[in-house]
Amino acid sequence: MTIDLAHLHVPPVEAGIDRQTTSWAPVSMTDILAGPLERRRPDLLTRTDGHALFYRGLSSLLFGASESCKSWVGLLAVVEAVRADEHAVIVDLESDPVEIATRLRALGLSDNQISNKVAYIRPDEPLRRILDGPGAPAGPTDHDLADALDTRPAVVVIDALGELFALHGLDPLSNRDAPMVTGFLRRLADRTGAAVISLDHTPHAPREGGARAPIGAQHKRAAVTGVAYEVKATSPLAPGHVGKVSLRINKDRPGGVREHAMRDTAARISLDAATHPNQILAAVEPASDGPSDALHARMVQVAAALADAPDGRSKNQVRQLVTGKAALTDDALDRLHALGHVKREPGARGAVVNILLRPYPTGTADPDVAL
Repeated sequence: MTIDLAHLHVPPVEAGIDRQTTSWAPVSMTDILAGPLERRRPDLLTRTDGHALFYRGLSSLLFGASESCKSWVGLLAVVEAVRADEHAVIVDLESDPVEIATRLRALGLSDNQISNKVAYIRPDEPLRRILDGPGAPAGPTDHDLADALDTRPAVVVIDALGELFALHGLDPLSNRDAPMVTGFLRRLADRTGAAVISLDHTPHAPREGGARAPIGAQHKRAAVTGVAYEVKATSPLAPGHVGKVSLRINKDRPGGVREHAMRDTAARISLDAATHPNQILAAVEPASDGPSDALHARMVQVAAALADAPDGRSKNQVRQLVTGKAALTDDALDRLHALGHVKREPGARGAVVNILLRPYPTGTADPDVAL
């Protein structure tokens, strides 16, 4: 088969006429090779063991259901940057400055740190360079954002993506609209060197046989150059209580987070609002090797529910057979699948069937020991 490239021929530029170089011009690999070729390493929001969760200079995503503590996770990254005497930018399309200042205080920042190190933006107008593209002349909103970015922030938190699309009159499900926003996020990370962390919501009901995913997930996930996490609140945060959150890796393009993760769980975060009034004591810890006692017990129940069904059961069928919170049952099913006790196959009418491959041990809370 012969490919005719004649239609791609472009006549040479006439002598004496300047030609502007575009992004389609080849990148000099000589210059790239002359510099340090090092794999990207996460270096923001550090766990207690020294390994971090976000990449500077890359665009990352936190998604989860309402009240899953996504905003708190983003603010923890802000607090770490400010405590290191760096700057942070918060683009807030959901809350208000009083709420954010209150949360930052509760997490331990002083009023001086908040005033001098945190740029808080509550936009009501669109950015021209999202709507018209990066080559468009900058408008007043673009200049205002550029002024905030002059501090070379370590982190930019955008809360939330759905509202950013709406502010610009764009549809996250549109093949035309989605790249306008996600491309902006990538450029923002690349040109500022900041860890750009976008927050996003998920539909109320997860997809059968899989984890929750943000609306327009394909576009948003493809645009992640850093890491994407599903945020799950295993214990809700409330005054006088301890909130517990898990970060499950949905995508880790550089691979530096997954290298130090326990399967798909990168971290477990504790938000203690019980010990001291008006304070939140936060701890970002690595995931433990074995499941909790409650999860282990539920895994035993789920395995038993699958044992007498050689053709398998759907997730909804398992939920009906196992009493207790559906979220814990789903976690148990996911863990059994990750450990190789359960396989998943397509079922009738688009359902996913879970089939027990081998029994799950009942005598230990650490299945890796029993294997």
